[in-house]
Amino acid sequence: MKMKPNVSITPDDLRAIRTRILRMSNSAKSAHVGSALSCVEILASLFFSVQKNQTGDDKIIFSKGHAASALYAVAEHFGQLESKELDRYLQKGTSLWGHPSGIDK
Repeated sequence: MKMKPNVSITPDDLRAIRTRILRMSNSAKSAHVGSALSCVEILASLFFSVQKNQTGDDKIIFSKGHAASALYAVAEHFGQLESKELDRYLQKGTSLWGHPSGIDK
């Protein structure tokens, strides 16, 4: 999957990511929303930096397990996950659980 071109992270980007987290959490009836919302800027900055470099060998180690929805929403925003994958967050048969799993796109 190809990443979306972007020149900077805007407040609208951050708002869209936060909205996605809230919708995912509401749909899945999950908790830990505060953890996810509190790290959006950090994750968006990391994904944006990786997107700009595009070397293909960058790795992000994310140890804030209860904020997995933020990781997934940011990955979707930057073209690393598809919306249909996030629509199945915490559902039976999904690979997107409440603690981060690898994103190898």
